[in-house]
Amino acid sequence: MVRRFAMLAVSMSLLLGLSGSHLLAQGDAKKGEAGTKTDAVKTSEGKTAETRTTAETKTTAETKTTDPGKSAEPKKDEPLPPIPPEVEKKLEAARRAVAEAIVAAQDAGLVKSSIDPPPILDILITGRADDERTLKAKTGVSPEVFGAWYTGYGKTQGITPQTDVRITQPSQGLKSWYDQRAGLLTRQIEAVRKDKAADTKKAHDDSAAAKADETKKADATRAAAMRADEAKKAEETRKKADDARKAEEAKAAAMRADEAKKVEAAKKQADDAKAAAMRAEAAKKQADDAKAAAMRAEEAKKKADDARKAEEAKAAAMRAEEAKKVEAAKKKADDEKKAAMKAEEAKKKADDDKKAEDAKKKADDDKKAEDAKKQADDDKKADDAKKDDAKDDAKKADDKKDDAKKADDK
Repeated sequence: MVRRFAMLAVSMSLLLGLSGSHLLAQGDAKKGEAGTKTDAVKTSEGKTAETRTTAETKTTAETKTTDPGKSAEPKKDEPLPPIPPEVEKKLEAARRAVAEAIVAAQDAGLVKSSIDPPPILDILITGRADDERTLKAKTGVSPEVFGAWYTGYGKTQGITPQTDVRITQPSQGLKSWYDQRAGLLTRQIEAVRKDKAADTKKAHDDSAAAKADETKKADATRAAAMRADEAKKAEETRKKADDARKAEEAKAAAMRADEAKKVEAAKKQADDAKAAAMRAEAAKKQADDAKAAAMRAEEAKKKADDARKAEEAKAAAMRAEEAKKVEAAKKKADDEKKAAMKAEEAKKKADDDKKAEDAKKKADDDKKAEDAKKQADDDKKADDAKKDDAKDDAKKADDKKDDAKKADDK
């Protein structure tokens, strides 16, 4: 799988390596201000300063040698070459392989990354991505992770890129990381180029073998053509002799055929006459058979018509009988229905009479109860009146007694 996307990994690693080195130099400069520079960083800075000085000196020398009367024309950027279809196909396959490698590592639990998507170079080189752990431990991250955090692809909460994200120092793993990268990619690139050279050599050998086979076939074709030419000449000579012999034989055969033809014509004429007589006899017999068949067909048709009419009459009689039975059953059902309706009406009338009788009886009972209640009320009122009269009489008697007592007292 690594071979499939080796070229893509080379391009990505070069880009990330350049950007990472530049960012590493910036990070080391900031650490130098805080007094925490390492020897490896100092060496890197010294080389960078030396390179910058050499470039400035070269630029100054070129400026001095340039004719001051001529203005330097701006150099136009040459257009980038188009990507060939076969290269684009391999790149697409490599991108697919990269995605498969990421998913496989994630499914295996080897990816604990602080960026999304996870760093492919870490996975390709070490087989895993654990930058989330190294970021929290503040031991540094790979250039790819560093660039992702500074371009908005970090996902771990509570991390500030400017203060928390730093590239791993060369002496603390970055150098060995790039050594592994170089070893891995160099080995795979050499293997790809070796396979390509082997394919090219095989194609060249196949082409040479094909040319040798073509030459051998051409020689064989020429030899076969010469042999065919000689055979053709011999065949033409033999053919001429055969043609002469065949001409003589054909002439004799024609004479025999002519005689046989005359005999055959006479025989055929006799056979035709006999056949005509036989055909006439057969035609007469066929006509007689047809006439007899027509008569039999007529009789059969007549019998069939009679049978059909008898069957139709029988069926009509059966239908009439069935219709009569249906009509009788229908009439019986209607009579039973009418009887049921009359019985229902009689029952309903009896129920109505009973209800009327019950209602009348109830009304009489209610009237008797009302009269009894009224009589009881009248009796009660009479009793009350008697009691009131008795009370009045008693009161009057008491008043008389009082008046009599008063009179006695006086």
